[in-house]
Amino acid sequence: MGLGQQVKFLASPPRLYTGAVEGNWQSGLASSGQPGGDFLLIGAPDTIYYPLGIFGIPIILIWIGDLTPGATITYRTYLTAFGALRFNYDDDYIVGVDEDIMAVAIWTGHGQARIEIMSDDPLDNGASIPYEYSLKTY
Repeated sequence: MGLGQQVKFLASPPRLYTGAVEGNWQSGLASSGQPGGDFLLIGAPDTIYYPLGIFGIPIILIWIGDLTPGATITYRTYLTAFGALRFNYDDDYIVGVDEDIMAVAIWTGHGQARIEIMSDDPLDNGASIPYEYSLKTY
């Protein structure tokens, strides 16, 4: 990428991605084989991304405020490393006790990143979970 293209790229606004994902968060099975469901797959193989957020790491905001009060919501992240999506980390939120927004920081410098979500409450099966994040693509 030439200097002119770099300046134009850096001056352009990031793209805001928004949506919602419906899933069987308690009784489903995610791609990893773990309970829950696939929530979000960010990126594409062989693509380089310009991440935005704290310290250059994009932040995915996930609204869990409408899920069952008292349910423990677990998210797991997977990153592309050495050519494959590999487990990165996980964390738990309790609906109604913790914040209504899960802020998931996930590095997407190249390749793909996946977020899986699991609830411990069967009432969350079929629930729709909204999200938003910003990202630029080279």
